[in-house]
Amino acid sequence: MRGFRTSLLAASLFCLPAAMMGQAEAGGTSVSNTMPANNFGFNLPSKLGTMTYSLSASEQVATGYSGGGAYTTTTLNGNLGYLSKSETHPFSLVYSGGLFFSSESGTSNVNTYQNVSASQVFRTRSWVFVASDSFSFLPDSPTTGLSGIAGVGDVGIPPVQVGPGPTQTILTNNASRIGNGLQGSATWQTTASLSFQGSAAWSVLHFTGDNSGANSDEISASVGPNYRIDARNSVGVSAFYDRITYPGTQSYLFETEGVTGNYTRAWSRRLSTTFSFGPARTHGMTVTTIPSQWNLEGSASASYATRTTGFFAGYSRAVNGGSGVIYGALTDSVSAGMNRPIDRNWILGLSAGYSHNRGLAPIEGAYPAYNSIFGGAQVSRRLTESFSLFGSYTGISQSQSSQVTGPGFAFNGLTNIFSVGITFAPAPLLGGR
Repeated sequence: MRGFRTSLLAASLFCLPAAMMGQAEAGGTSVSNTMPANNFGFNLPSKLGTMTYSLSASEQVATGYSGGGAYTTTTLNGNLGYLSKSETHPFSLVYSGGLFFSSESGTSNVNTYQNVSASQVFRTRSWVFVASDSFSFLPDSPTTGLSGIAGVGDVGIPPVQVGPGPTQTILTNNASRIGNGLQGSATWQTTASLSFQGSAAWSVLHFTGDNSGANSDEISASVGPNYRIDARNSVGVSAFYDRITYPGTQSYLFETEGVTGNYTRAWSRRLSTTFSFGPARTHGMTVTTIPSQWNLEGSASASYATRTTGFFAGYSRAVNGGSGVIYGALTDSVSAGMNRPIDRNWILGLSAGYSHNRGLAPIEGAYPAYNSIFGGAQVSRRLTESFSLFGSYTGISQSQSSQVTGPGFAFNGLTNIFSVGITFAPAPLLGGR
């Protein structure tokens, strides 16, 4: 299994463009980031007018994938992060992609993966407009690091999610898919403390391989006020609407409406937390009628950063399209990651995630449920100012509480991925436009 990343909307709390936008609006020239920018290896941009990039080559050995034996993979990977120089209209771009050559039988020996996220901010005296898009083409469900591909050398870098991309918390393998999330928002600053924000989003998850899952389309919108209590505290309320449909089955759809209360606290320059929870009602029709049901939905996140160490953690509870495996799910997800130097020449990266997914409608009298978990660890060793070696391990496991006959092909079992590689990551380029 090559992937599983909690790409729920809550994960966007850790995204690079959001941090960039907040600093840019304040008129500062530096940008806060959950990960430190002075470690060797690839880092997301931390200053306006900065471009960072890296190239990696790795060799991986996986066991237990698709229920088979061991196989090897050679991967060529590239990362790029760019933040424009403008303080009022910043543009950000993050790319991660590559090519891998696999010895696994029954699949294509050559595959590619692509991730592109872009965000543009337009700021006037009283308004802030943000347009963002996040696109991915992956062979399996995304998992660790920036790329979502296990073992390519980016463990400890938080996933970049500039838009509410399609949720893929039920692991599926050998099923190429396109995911895209497009979002626009507008914030009206009425006073120094009070603002009103509205946003709309569209996302798709479409499978292209032979083991195709259930394609899904999603539209959502939210609106509400936010109040800045002081320099460290802010509160808000948001009403939202979400509608998920399945192009392959026109009569299948469900809707969710709800309200959340939000609270953000900056405990210090290093530690910040965000909480957003409230009631939501879901109803619709898929394999059977989804009776009107009330759930608690929302998210919580925390980020901590020092000059050398970064830590991020999050929890999310929300209704989603079912990751192509089932028609709708209520998902609880937890994710965490850390990047910390052991000494000047060694860095440790950690990443972990868990999700519990329960179907909205029963299949053959039983509600399908999936429990997914992964953990990754990576150690990197500096060779020169631009080159470093890394070794990593990723464990991925998924189980289902009941056997269901539905779309898609869910992973079942345990996969171990061992990887070694080399990374070229030169110093950031400054002076971008």
